[in-house]
Amino acid sequence: MFHRFLQLSVFLTLALLAICAACRQLGVGCSRPAGISPASATAPADLMAGDWEGNWYNSSDSMSGRLTCQITPLGGAQYQAEFHATFAGFLPFDSTVTLTAQRQDALWKFHGQKDLGLLVGGLYTYDGHTDGHEFFSTYDSDDNKGTYRLRRPGATTVPSSQPTKDNQR
Repeated sequence: MFHRFLQLSVFLTLALLAICAACRQLGVGCSRPAGISPASATAPADLMAGDWEGNWYNSSDSMSGRLTCQITPLGGAQYQAEFHATFAGFLPFDSTVTLTAQRQDALWKFHGQKDLGLLVGGLYTYDGHTDGHEFFSTYDSDDNKGTYRLRRPGATTVPSSQPTKDNQR
């Protein structure tokens, strides 16, 4: 497992350096998307769209970290979820996933998939739900299984990285 972690760390560091170098050549700053505002703490009419923050937890190796997400409607039942995670406490990892959502009672349930490449675990599937205030998702690949627990920025508490039976509806 440590060998896989070391490979991922080297890959992510080299990728980040290459991206920053390319950004400098283009005269573009290498920064995260615009900050998350406390105004988004209330759920919008569209329960999926907007800013989210919290934690990820990998049940395969007990690793966890901070996670933010910006969800944008694409039309119909499609949403673009831009995840920004911290791996190993300091390494950034970003991924954009298309989610398909459907409203069921008071929740919106969603699913999606993304191939992150063999080095990171291959094809990941995502299944989850939101009530507009809390966002819960599982992720699953051949090598990794875990959860995302997020809330609207400015909420009084941030979900813990450990999953509980209460959030696994």
